[in-house]
Amino acid sequence: MQGYANAFRDEEVQAAITGGLIGTIAVSTLLWADASVPTQPGQWFEISNADDAEVFAQSLERTQRRVQGGTGIGAGVAEAIRMLDRNGFDGLRQIVDVSGDGVETPPRQTVIEMPQARAMAEARGVTVNGLAILNEMPYLDRWYRTHVITGPSAFVMMAANFRDFQRAIKRKLLKEIRGLPDV
Repeated sequence: MQGYANAFRDEEVQAAITGGLIGTIAVSTLLWADASVPTQPGQWFEISNADDAEVFAQSLERTQRRVQGGTGIGAGVAEAIRMLDRNGFDGLRQIVDVSGDGVETPPRQTVIEMPQARAMAEARGVTVNGLAILNEMPYLDRWYRTHVITGPSAFVMMAANFRDFQRAIKRKLLKEIRGLPDV
């Protein structure tokens, strides 16, 4: 959470937000774990200046992770898409940012898994991007490319480990906010 908070405090990220087509973004968080465990959604924030970014960063720092267990990426993505559907904002793009350090683990009950979550995103025109933390799985980025990302200009970035996360999430946010194509 500190990596995200620091990224939103970064002047370059703030400039990307304010310099965009409408000069503002709406952002929220969703913490998830095992697909059978309820997710932990955050509130939505509209960021259009440094003060707004600071309020969001402070909210991130106060967030305590209450979910534990396996890795239910599909259920997390599906809930994030539902949050986009209900957020009250009319954005030009809708993006789900999946950051994690493992592949989807087999569910203990019937839940939404990544194939269904990707189809849900595609049907709604939502882009799902990934940030694979390679700490324990050096080829996780390949799994994310095959199983997680979808949508217009979807991409995967990598963090070598948790210490590298802050650098990687800043780069990822800049790419998502600016909406620049790969070259």
